[in-house]
Amino acid sequence: MAGIGFELKKVFKGNSISKKLWGYSCASIVVGGPTILVIIVLVALESIAGSSADASWDILLALITYAMIGALLVASILTQILARWSADHLFTKEYDRVLPANYGAFLMLVVPFGILAAGLLCTADAVALHDKILTWLTWALMTMIYIHMGSITAIKKYVSLVIWFSLGAAAVILSALLFIRVLHMSNVTAILLAMFIGYGIIFVGYTYSLHTEFPPGHGSIFRFAEYLDKYKSLLICGFFGIAASFVHIIIMWFFGDYGEQVTGLFYHARVYDVSSFYAFLVAIPTNVLFVVSMETRFYEKFRAYFSAVSSNGTLDDVRTARRNMVHALKSELVRLELIQLIVLIAYMAVMRFYLETIGFTQTILILFFLLCIGYAAQGIGASLVLLMLYFDDRKGAAITAVSGFCVSALLAGLTMFLVGLIRLNYFIIDIDNNVFTRQPIFEFERSNAFLRYVYRLDEKALEKEKAFIKRRGRLGFDRLKLREIEIGEFREKEKGEKT
Repeated sequence: MAGIGFELKKVFKGNSISKKLWGYSCASIVVGGPTILVIIVLVALESIAGSSADASWDILLALITYAMIGALLVASILTQILARWSADHLFTKEYDRVLPANYGAFLMLVVPFGILAAGLLCTADAVALHDKILTWLTWALMTMIYIHMGSITAIKKYVSLVIWFSLGAAAVILSALLFIRVLHMSNVTAILLAMFIGYGIIFVGYTYSLHTEFPPGHGSIFRFAEYLDKYKSLLICGFFGIAASFVHIIIMWFFGDYGEQVTGLFYHARVYDVSSFYAFLVAIPTNVLFVVSMETRFYEKFRAYFSAVSSNGTLDDVRTARRNMVHALKSELVRLELIQLIVLIAYMAVMRFYLETIGFTQTILILFFLLCIGYAAQGIGASLVLLMLYFDDRKGAAITAVSGFCVSALLAGLTMFLVGLIRLNYFIIDIDNNVFTRQPIFEFERSNAFLRYVYRLDEKALEKEKAFIKRRGRLGFDRLKLREIEIGEFREKEKGEKT
């Protein structure tokens, strides 16, 4: 979520409690809004439906859990790529390149993985056809919302974000009340339909907010795919960073003592799932604090260091700026870890009383406590990964994310935390060399059949836009001319490679 903190500085101007609460609320919704919504809504809907003892509740939980985890995993494939694409083109003021990339990502992910999701739903014999359709549509909406979140970080209209999120959450609960208590629909259908409506409102609201900030766009919607080849490490980092949070749950479904088959290929471990989702909330404060604290405080020292280098500062200026930046980084990390520790202890103490009231035994409580510790450590590990991306240490970020994933069944969060801390410390010890001297002097872009196809799509789209502008008699050929130059350079490079 790097980037949103820069704009949050405006929200946090002043020291009033109301502004701080507003800033933290904005950060919480942007960082983990859709995931928090699933967990909170499930708790509320269980009391509305009164169906915790109903066999259909297991089916509903399995469908929603698969949809949420599936959306997170699928969207994570491109979220880091899209974030880099958006950041690069916002820096060059090519605002018209942001939205097309989002829609290209929708098609690139929702179509192939949608076929896979449909095949998975077809195995669920105990689920009615209309419930399968609602589950698929909810998954697709969740996926597109998570994709939008990469561009949402550049939006300054936090009021509209809060409003749309609140409207979506309220719509889920009110719709469920209407469908169950008034229309007497089945619990599964009623809640799935309510969630589809709620997430639909959030998606429409976020889409509207993006369209008010960015122009519709030009060129092929798949042009961003060139970053898939250029920044493979970001793809690895994004996917495995998210997968590490949930792979232990999936392992428990199929191989653990708590795992049970619900229907078809749908499995769950109800006790473990509920414990995991409650424990997952303990990491939210860390993510929010990272966005607010690290990106609003640390960024000033970060910018000063790079300004000293790029603005012909003296060697003493660079050394001083580097020393201040490293000191600020370490101070913020210690502060982040201390606050996470306090939140962890307080959260486990408070949740123990609540979980005992809903039937958690001592054994399950111990499991919950262990999961809390793991997610707390993983929250800090995820922050370290983002810090590595700050310094463009994509290799280190990918290594950390993959390490956390590989041992997720045992000590995912702790491993991710330790590996990330060691790698970050190694990087900043020799930061001048790592940031500047190890970067290539000449960057050679590679070409392949897929990229050539993407450029041809972009060329055709631009030709259509050029013809449209000519028919309308409108100005605006400058940007199209830039696109033609880009394509021409690519053609020349392609000919040179063949030669």
